[in-house]
Amino acid sequence: MGGPSGGRGRGIVISSTHQVGRNMMRGILVCSLLLIVITLMACSEGVRPAKTIYADGTRGCKQRPQPVILWDRAGAGAAHGKPVAEIPHGTKLEVVQTEEYFGVNYYQVVYEGQRGWVPENFVSKIPPSCP
Repeated sequence: MGGPSGGRGRGIVISSTHQVGRNMMRGILVCSLLLIVITLMACSEGVRPAKTIYADGTRGCKQRPQPVILWDRAGAGAAHGKPVAEIPHGTKLEVVQTEEYFGVNYYQVVYEGQRGWVPENFVSKIPPSCP
């Protein structure tokens, strides 16, 4: 039967090698599936509907309605930025990007072909109801 061990030692080695191969295949399959899921999640971010906001020139009914300034840079404001356009109070806008500066969110939007930034305290998630 093939020597002192009777050939059984080889069977264990073959069985062990077979088990290692199956475990490797499972690992490859799990990694492949995980990569597919991550890729699909990343791609779905790009097709997510845009967030809608409204220009709120009353700052939450704290003042008379005024146009909202569209700035060339986020967080710049009157000190360092340039006004790109004035957005009428109540105008519906689609958010392209969001950035935070010193605890204030700024929304990048496009208004009449002009891309710029508006601070969160001049927008509303619902159409403004103030006169």
